[in-house]
Amino acid sequence: MRYADRFLKYDEEYAPKHHYTFHGECLMGKHHEVMVPAEELFEYRNGEYIQDALVSVSALDREFLLTGGCCIDYPLHGVAYMFIHDNPLVRARAQESVEGMVQVYALCSTSIRKQTPLLLREMDKYRELGLLGAPELQWGNKRKGALWIDEHKQEHYDDMMKIIRSKKKEDELNMILHWLQVPGLGLPKAGFMTQLVMGKGGCMDVHNIRKYLPEVDSSKGTPNRWQTSGQSEETKKRKAVDYLSFCKLAGGAKGLWDQWCDFIAEQYPDDFESGDHVSKLHPIWVC
Repeated sequence: MRYADRFLKYDEEYAPKHHYTFHGECLMGKHHEVMVPAEELFEYRNGEYIQDALVSVSALDREFLLTGGCCIDYPLHGVAYMFIHDNPLVRARAQESVEGMVQVYALCSTSIRKQTPLLLREMDKYRELGLLGAPELQWGNKRKGALWIDEHKQEHYDDMMKIIRSKKKEDELNMILHWLQVPGLGLPKAGFMTQLVMGKGGCMDVHNIRKYLPEVDSSKGTPNRWQTSGQSEETKKRKAVDYLSFCKLAGGAKGLWDQWCDFIAEQYPDDFESGDHVSKLHPIWVC
C-alpha cells in the first residue's frame, strides 16, 4: 500500500473489532476514509496480494490505499492517464526531502544507457549501497554526477523547491537549467528530471529521438542542436528553450510519459504486461 504508507494517516481502534482507519486525500484532492480489519492488514503485510488479503475492502478503496487513484475516471480521460496516475507519486517523493530528491536523481542517472527491465534491480542496489556505492552509478559521467549531487544535495534541493514554489511562468525553463548543472546530465535527462520532480519538461531519449527525429543518428546520443557541454550559459538557455518547445510539440510531459511507457511495454513484452505496468513501476523504483 505504497500510497497509504507514504501519504495517509491512520487511527488504530479496538471496538467493535481491532481495525485501522486510513484517511487522507486521493490524487484528485478528495478526502477518503477506509477501514481495514487488523487481521486482513496482517495478511497483506505478510505477503498476500491486496485483493486476496483485504477481502472486506472494496476495489475502489483498495485502489485508494495502493495508488491514490480511486477517483480518476479512466474510461473518460483518454490522454495521459498513466502520467496523471503515477507521476504525482514520483513528484511527491522528489519534493518531500533531500533523500527523496537524491533517489529520484539516482533513477534518472541509472536509466542512462540501461535497459528498462533492469532498473528495478539497479534501484534495489541503490537502496542497499547508496549513491556512492551503487555499481551502476560508479562509472564515467554517472560517477561525476553522483559525487556532485552528494556534495551539493541540500543546496540543490533547496533551490529546486524554490523554483517549484515560485509558480512562475518560466519555472519549467528554470528547472531544466537547474538540473543541467549536474555533471553528466544533458538536456534530455535534465528534461527527464524536470518531468519527474515537477511534472513538466520531458525526456527525448534514444527511443524518442528515433521516433521524432528519424534523420538524426540516435547512436551518437544527444543531437547537436541540444548539445550543451562546454557552451555558454546563454547558449544553454537558448537550446533549453528549443528543447522544451520540441517536447511540447511531441505531446508535452504528460503525452511523452504515456507514449514512452506504451513503447517500452511493446519492446519488452516478456517483462511488462502493458504501458500501465511500466508507468506504475516509476513510483516503485523511487519508494
